[in-house]
Amino acid sequence: MAKYNYGSLAFTLMHYREVAPLAYNLSNNLPGPVDFHQVYGERDVLFNTRDVQTYLDTSSFNGVGRHSMQCIKSYFHANFIMGLNAEDVVYGQVLSFT
Repeated sequence: MAKYNYGSLAFTLMHYREVAPLAYNLSNNLPGPVDFHQVYGERDVLFNTRDVQTYLDTSSFNGVGRHSMQCIKSYFHANFIMGLNAEDVVYGQVLSFT
């Protein structure tokens, strides 16, 4: 998982002083064991299933308590905020995880 990509080499270099966005290191930024429930949409073109697998393969979950992933097969990126059933499908699961 990487920080925001500014879309051009010049902007990325200006913001990070690096040619590529920096990777997040979750273990350095957590105050203690934190529970994570992560949700993604199978039809999301911005963060697709392959990206999820890459994220899981390359992430360190040191300092993380419970961790779960939820895939919603019919969801695109915008469904998470504009989906008519987001309250039931997404937010109910998130709240029951806590």
